[in-house]
Amino acid sequence: MCKKTKEVKKQVQPTTTTTTSNEHAEMEKNQFMEGHIVSTDTVSKEKLYQRSVPAKAKQLNTGKSFLGIKCNKPGENEVPVKKLDLPSSPLISGSFANDDVEELTIEELTGKVKETEKAHDDVTKILEKTDSVLTGTKPVLEDLEDYEEIDITGHEEKKEKKEEEKKEETEAKKEILDDLEDIEEIDFGTHDEQAEKKDIEEVQTVVKQVEFETSLEEKKAKLEKDMAEARAQKKPLDKLSAQYKEVLDAMARVRHRKEAREAIELYSHNVGKLYRTTLTPEDVMGSKSDGICRDKKANLLKLADTMAGLGNTEGVQEAVRCVQEYAKSNHYEIGHAKEARLLKRAIDSFEKVKVNDYRASGVLAELKRLVGGGLDVNLDEVPAEQKLNCVGMQPKDKMNRASLFTRFRQSVLFSSALCKWVDRKDEPLFAHEPTINDLRQGKVSNCYMVSAVTSLIQYDPNIIKNAMRQERDGSVTVRLYKKGKPIYVTVDKKTPQLVTGGAILTDGPLWMNVLERAIAFVGRAGNEGYGSLWYGDGSEIISLLTGTKPSDRIAVKASDTNEKSADDRNFDEDEQTKLFLEICSAKQLGRIYSCGTYNSSGAGLNDGHAYTLLGGCEIDGKRYVQLRNPYANMSLRYDEKGKRSKSTNYTSSVADATCGQFLMKFEEFLRDFSSINYVTVKGSPGIPDTDETN
Repeated sequence: MCKKTKEVKKQVQPTTTTTTSNEHAEMEKNQFMEGHIVSTDTVSKEKLYQRSVPAKAKQLNTGKSFLGIKCNKPGENEVPVKKLDLPSSPLISGSFANDDVEELTIEELTGKVKETEKAHDDVTKILEKTDSVLTGTKPVLEDLEDYEEIDITGHEEKKEKKEEEKKEETEAKKEILDDLEDIEEIDFGTHDEQAEKKDIEEVQTVVKQVEFETSLEEKKAKLEKDMAEARAQKKPLDKLSAQYKEVLDAMARVRHRKEAREAIELYSHNVGKLYRTTLTPEDVMGSKSDGICRDKKANLLKLADTMAGLGNTEGVQEAVRCVQEYAKSNHYEIGHAKEARLLKRAIDSFEKVKVNDYRASGVLAELKRLVGGGLDVNLDEVPAEQKLNCVGMQPKDKMNRASLFTRFRQSVLFSSALCKWVDRKDEPLFAHEPTINDLRQGKVSNCYMVSAVTSLIQYDPNIIKNAMRQERDGSVTVRLYKKGKPIYVTVDKKTPQLVTGGAILTDGPLWMNVLERAIAFVGRAGNEGYGSLWYGDGSEIISLLTGTKPSDRIAVKASDTNEKSADDRNFDEDEQTKLFLEICSAKQLGRIYSCGTYNSSGAGLNDGHAYTLLGGCEIDGKRYVQLRNPYANMSLRYDEKGKRSKSTNYTSSVADATCGQFLMKFEEFLRDFSSINYVTVKGSPGIPDTDETN
């Protein structure tokens, strides 16, 4: 090498290589601080610079100095900064710890400096990108070193929330377990064992009952044998008879208890619930039979509205107005007579309607169905012995079995001085569908008949409608039954009335007076004429209208003298339960009940009088029966102290607010009524196949 070249090298070297490592690092640091722009609201330049250097040293995986700053070895005080892919360069790959450097020419040294600056620029760009990520995803922290963990994605928050939920669930389970510890015995595992034990106990109870019944049968047989031997030896039977009676009573109690359990299982759901002991007008007028009546009128209104679409031609609107006036009427408010006149006027109005349209004919057909009854029979096909034509005739009284007092009353009531006969041939047979509140007993003592017919309406109104038919000539054919065979009686519409006005027979719709007239011609209880209507048993009328046999009558309670006595039957608790549930389930059982009071029955009741037994209910756990007085008034009432009285007296000529219906305590009913009977009518010839439940 020439001397001149060596001298140039000596002159250049001090400017580049004589600088110490610390000075060089300080210089690089200053260049970094000047070229790297960082917001004053973020990490300070100093700290960012300090933070970036160890990261680079980590990449170099050395413990030597980098830019004059001591680098930690791997694992020592590392800041969790994302790993950077730094480009290889002489600046990074070289060692600045050694002061001895190779002699370079000016051109080579200049190249090295440029390479170093380029590497520095690359590092600066990467750090800027890193800073942008940190400042854009998380609020700027003054000092990242103060935070042990930074969860940019919110993972830690979700984790903490799950831990809290798990903790709450654990605490809830702990509370449940604590509650369970307060219970003395909880053994779900032994549930099947307990059920099995219960079944075994029930079987054991049944076995004991069977054994008890068997022992009673054996005792009965032994006593009968002993009594037979005593009679043969002519020994006294008092002691044996007393024992025999005790055995029979015990057997009856066992039977009653068994029947009561069966009744509870079968019929307890039929017991209605009420919240007051006094019925209201809304209660009694809301019966199911009244509901059927309202539904038929509502349907008639719809048909009339359809007919109104025909326009004003040829009397259409007048007919529509008459039909609407009838359909909107209420017989409770205007009475049966006025309602019948409205219906008659509605039918007559169609004579002026000349339009041949299905809408008009439909309304007229519905009106005629309502009026005429539902008896479906061709009289021409009926044998002569089963027909009785009484049109234009008057029934003759033959009261062979009536008392003198009854004969006297009959003769006075039907004398020309008090009675007049009214022909009601133009009056519709039915002014509305039969309801349980239609009938009111008149001057004749036929309470048994009025109460029985009301019971039939309660069971099914179609029983009455299907037993009658209005003929073209205005007469009415009534189907009755004698000894189970039908007999068809055709009568006119002449009915007896008081000269001063008012009903001698039953006050109410025409169909009831026609029914009484037909029965008067047929006769009953050995008597004929209207005199045969006095006194009797409701089951007889039920048999006349449905075809049931007199032997079908079952006496639950009967009194030979109709006077209270110590010999009257007392119902034990099981018998009371069974009877009450059966009364509540009369329709389901196909039964119709009738009942009557003693001659001295007590306050609130008519003596020696028949009542309609409509059903039963419970009020505050106490049993009540629902009854109706055929007079349609004189209803029983309880005051606040439980004292009984009547709503009206015999002088009242109008129905009371509940049309004679009332509630009575069941135990008092059993005590104060001398007779309780029922007839099973289900399946009888006079019962419609499809009946309307009431």
